[in-house]
Amino acid sequence: MLPFPSPVGDDDSRSEHALLQQNRFDHDIALCMEPDADGHVGGPTGLHDELFGVTLFGHRRGLAAGDCRSLVGDGNPGWLMVLCDMILAWAAVDSDGPGTCVTTSLDLHIDVEVLRGADHILGVARRSFAGESHAVSTCELRTVDGALVATGTGTFFAVPGLLPGSYAGTPVTEVHQSIPELLRLDVDAAAGCGRLPVDDRVANPSGVIHGGVQSAAMFSVIAEYAEVTTSAEVELRHVTVDFLKPLPVSAGSPGIRVEAKHVGRRAASFTAELADARGVVGTRAAVTAAVKNSGDDLRRLRNLI
Repeated sequence: MLPFPSPVGDDDSRSEHALLQQNRFDHDIALCMEPDADGHVGGPTGLHDELFGVTLFGHRRGLAAGDCRSLVGDGNPGWLMVLCDMILAWAAVDSDGPGTCVTTSLDLHIDVEVLRGADHILGVARRSFAGESHAVSTCELRTVDGALVATGTGTFFAVPGLLPGSYAGTPVTEVHQSIPELLRLDVDAAAGCGRLPVDDRVANPSGVIHGGVQSAAMFSVIAEYAEVTTSAEVELRHVTVDFLKPLPVSAGSPGIRVEAKHVGRRAASFTAELADARGVVGTRAAVTAAVKNSGDDLRRLRNLI
């Protein structure tokens, strides 16, 4: 009888595939960093980038790359969302002519352990589909040593205008230990709600709250509420965000409301909404989390001891 083949191949084939993926990643990074390349930026594109330590290396048609350095050993994927939104959007937009895009959704799978140990993350995004009115991009994020941190997808609608290019601002030198501190969030973890103060730091050039900032704020409130709900440490491993309506900074600070959809001993799922002062929902998020060191596990450990 022939052995049943492994669906993922043997160790050698997996190693070869990983090496090919890493080589492609390094090649795409190098293309976007060439100083004489069309679309070379080599800096942040706005205050929101500076806030999260994000740099856009550059972009070519259907390809964009950047990095993030504002990491403090926190496994919250909110630290990655500004970088993801930026490179996915630049990959989606057609660089041959004037035009920009509006983010309609972001989806990210995260290796939380790798994220928690990273202090510098590189990202590459590639356009995978382009229609007349919308485009889809995929991205991968890696540490400088090549460890895979996350993979993601973004969906965008094309609109007239230009994406922000290079931006000359004042470098942010403050060190923040958490996203709530960074964004000055007002969080009531027990109630599963919060509020995002808004100013120029979190705005797009159009005056709308940056999608990456919105995502980071919602994930932070979800994480705090999840730990209260589960009485355990949680890891946000899969996150999705749908942008329904623009939330302008001029409308004031939006509120965040979280709801638990499922809470088990090993996994939990949550949803969140970001709404303006009138209660109009602009953005929805969904999270799948791993529950670590649950109360049941701790009780079983104590009984064994």
